[in-house]
Amino acid sequence: MATVRRNCEDWRLHRSTDNGFYQVDPTDSGTSFEVECDLASNPARTIIHHDKEPRTFYSRSSNGNYMTVDVTYWIALEKIDAVKTRALSCSQYVKMECYRDGVEFAENKAYWLGRHSEKYTYWGDVNGYSGYCECGLAGNCANSGDKCNCETSSYDWKYDDGTLVDMSTVPLTQLRSDHLANNARGYHTIGPLICIDVDPRAWIETPAGVTLTFIIVVMSVLSIVMVSLTCYRKQLWKLLTWKCKRKKSVTLVYKNGTF
Repeated sequence: MATVRRNCEDWRLHRSTDNGFYQVDPTDSGTSFEVECDLASNPARTIIHHDKEPRTFYSRSSNGNYMTVDVTYWIALEKIDAVKTRALSCSQYVKMECYRDGVEFAENKAYWLGRHSEKYTYWGDVNGYSGYCECGLAGNCANSGDKCNCETSSYDWKYDDGTLVDMSTVPLTQLRSDHLANNARGYHTIGPLICIDVDPRAWIETPAGVTLTFIIVVMSVLSIVMVSLTCYRKQLWKLLTWKCKRKKSVTLVYKNGTF
């Protein structure tokens, strides 16, 4: 029984049904690693955890007006890249709760770093529009005309949340704000990276491929047998016909007294 497969969907297709941790080798490199598999989903999902998942309090740093959150994943980023090669999409839920001056993406005072340490100044699924959160793109922020709920300084709690869906940028590796007011505080939530897997099998490995391949092989064997049998019968018929003609010729010669 196999102990390593190409991704979580490969495990599901081979009748594994229990959610849990499985060994995968997405690039067939010969080196496997462990990921969490949601096998109840169809297709299966690969879940990659990190050390900053719980809802976490933040406030102005004692050394300055900034906030930095470094995110470390349970597997190396190169292995995450390998998982993405066998995925249809990868996404990550994020949420920012804020009081007073929050994490202001709209004025480029805050940003997050992606897979290759690029800076991004948006939050959620906003098609990459710099400075926007989802409420800004939808036009339903608490203050009309704002791009994010947390960009307005006020003495009440607000939040911006959404899902980062650009597969080329995730996972989020750092969150930073370079401007927090004296009494600014809040909570950040950074979810695990979740990838929806693709079927990693070559066509010939699928049930339809196996069935058609079997039919083609059987038909090819039958064709070879029939051709061989036909040729054999023709050769046998020629041989018998030749012997019959020779015997008849010998008999006629003998009757004519030509011996």
